[in-house]
Amino acid sequence: MNLVIRVAVLHDQGNNIPLLALSMATLFLLFSLNKHNVFRWFCFVLGLSFPFYCYQSYTVYNQFFEFLIVILGGFAWFRHYSYDVDSGTINKGVVVFLWSCVLLACSSLLLFPVSQIVRLLSLWGPFDFGSAVLSATPENALYAVAAANRLVLFSVVILLLSVQGDAKKYYEKIFQGVITGALLTTVAGVLNQWGILDLGIFRPQFHAPSGVPRLHSVAGNPGWFAQYLIGSLPFIFLLIPKNKGLFLKLAIVTVVFLFCGAALLLTASRTSWLLFPVVAVAGYLYLFFFGSGTNPNRFKGKKSLRTGLFMAAFLWAVGLCVIGAFFVIIQSGPVKGPAGSVTRTQYILHRLENIVTPGERIKVWRESLVLGSESPVFGMGYEGYKWHQRVMSSIPGSRFARSRQTINNWDTPHSFFLQLFISNGIVGVIVWFLLIFYVLYLIFRDAWFHKSTLSMMCFVSILQYLLYGLTQSLQYIPLIWFVFFLQIGYAMTLADRHVYPVAPRLRTVAAALSILLTVIGTGLYA
Repeated sequence: MNLVIRVAVLHDQGNNIPLLALSMATLFLLFSLNKHNVFRWFCFVLGLSFPFYCYQSYTVYNQFFEFLIVILGGFAWFRHYSYDVDSGTINKGVVVFLWSCVLLACSSLLLFPVSQIVRLLSLWGPFDFGSAVLSATPENALYAVAAANRLVLFSVVILLLSVQGDAKKYYEKIFQGVITGALLTTVAGVLNQWGILDLGIFRPQFHAPSGVPRLHSVAGNPGWFAQYLIGSLPFIFLLIPKNKGLFLKLAIVTVVFLFCGAALLLTASRTSWLLFPVVAVAGYLYLFFFGSGTNPNRFKGKKSLRTGLFMAAFLWAVGLCVIGAFFVIIQSGPVKGPAGSVTRTQYILHRLENIVTPGERIKVWRESLVLGSESPVFGMGYEGYKWHQRVMSSIPGSRFARSRQTINNWDTPHSFFLQLFISNGIVGVIVWFLLIFYVLYLIFRDAWFHKSTLSMMCFVSILQYLLYGLTQSLQYIPLIWFVFFLQIGYAMTLADRHVYPVAPRLRTVAAALSILLTVIGTGLYA
């Protein structure tokens, strides 16, 4: 049904030529799925295209993205059940925690005007209703329906992908495509800032209020592109051959980090500036602990830690000097804002001076806490932030209306954690964190004991997304939300016997708590 409705929506929007091309490619791949390499390369190309879909859920870019995700899930299902392929063993603990989150979120839709939604479905029919849901904006109750549908879709797709016998290879190919696409679009974004490459065919140029152009490559917003890039950077190690020497790897990583660091400066996204050194230090420490192709145990214990930290600090001192020189060179670069505006260097330096100043976000967070306190235990409904904000603002006597500090109606509370709190309350935060902590534990143990590069990079990437989630909602951009889900899917492939999980009794208690909270929440929502 998802596939049929999305095809109808794309057809109604006049996207027939791209839709026809995708359909022909889909048919070709469908008859080639019995070959392992074909599906692997499809995963790589899909990951490679991710930066082009870094937009809000109600845009046509996201319609194409979710169409491709449906195709990915369909391919995984068709390949698993139609060909004689080995089935993989999935981690049942991750499945239990994940579907507890999904069930809690979906059942909270009962807090919205269900009778009105059902009436719209009966009046419009499935196709018109589906079109309205997929294009719904955050102030509409149908936006929550679309978000819940997306949550189920992503969960089903990663489950179908994880049950493949060689699922780890597929995830590795996707993440290789993710970092390759991130690097290529970063280069394109820098060339665009210099006026060498025109990206206007993909999106209009984003300017700061002062008129200074900000780098956002093919994405819809500089902050979204920075968030995608910072979460993708750890996967650079998947592109470096393991048999290369330590110093060659060090040189490659340093060049990539310095270039991406300069690009992140041009995005003027302050959160990415704070998190980028974390990625860099983690990358260098990984190289010194596990990165030598000839002698993986070259450094041990405290000496390894001291050496890694010293080299990281030294390289970053050099890197900051290079980036400083870079900005001196581009101070009078070819791309400028309107006449009378500040220069790009002045704007970025001003942002650097106020790097830890939250600005208007602190007001939004306070308002969000007030809004969430209307129903703090079980929340107000999945992804219903702006809808509830609009409703409460229309009631002058409400606590939220009296506490209003901002003029703009923000689409999200600009915090992943506040978004969870408003959606499903303290219970939702607990259930989601049980999932996240278990995923992090599985991935870290696999990375530490099996020296898995993919596991270590997933661990760093998840931490980056969570830290970025302090100032941005992961759920708002479906592409970023799906990359986060892919890492949960990868954790499903880590069987218990391979990673020595926590004591079974503790895990059982956590799973029982998750199920209990979900059942209670579902009952109260109903």
